[in-house]
Amino acid sequence: MHADQIEKGKLLFQTKACFTCHQIDMKFPAPQAWP
Repeated sequence: MHADQIEKGKLLFQTKACFTCHQIDMKFPAPQAWP
């Protein structure tokens, strides 16, 4: 992948609020994804 594609993916991940359900760091769990 190219650096610009990675940067675009990060921006989309953050702006679409994907991080609220999808855990990206094991130190910071995403509680919305838990039952």
